[in-house]
Amino acid sequence: MNTLKDEFQYLLRRQAEILRTYEGRVIVIKDEKVQHDFSSEDEAAKWAEARFEPDSFLILKCQSGREAQAHRYINPNNFIGGR
Repeated sequence: MNTLKDEFQYLLRRQAEILRTYEGRVIVIKDEKVQHDFSSEDEAAKWAEARFEPDSFLILKCQSGREAQAHRYINPNNFIGGR
């Protein structure tokens, strides 16, 4: 099983290719692969949460420059009180 560090390392190794293919989209990375792309983070989170264990995948909005960001998805229900 890959760790979030493995997923992030995959992202760094393939960053240029991923950005070229998915710029402007939100992607889910799991098992060192882009599993799916979406138009919003909410869509990506719902899709990934239904398929994968929490804290086992990355959600990334593919943008160049300062706006670029990767998110570790954390299930809010893992916290007391949820959302």
